[in-house]
Amino acid sequence: MSQLLRVKVTTKHNGENFEGKFHMWFTKGYENGETYLCAVIHNDKGIVGLYDLDSFTIEFLSEFDHLDLDNISGYDPPISAGR
Repeated sequence: MSQLLRVKVTTKHNGENFEGKFHMWFTKGYENGETYLCAVIHNDKGIVGLYDLDSFTIEFLSEFDHLDLDNISGYDPPISAGR
């Protein structure tokens, strides 16, 4: 089991939000030279998604949550995770 920070993710253009579990930060670059800081977040509906800071506000909540990473559909941990 992993201990992950809970987050609140809000869409900037319409204010819709959800709570989920934060996995990691990473940068995503495009051929046109644009680079975005993104977060990998597992939402409470069981979906793992990428959320960039241009489109979403990510608020870290105070509590941790436990998550069994082996039981997430579509989650492929990075090789550096030692799995």
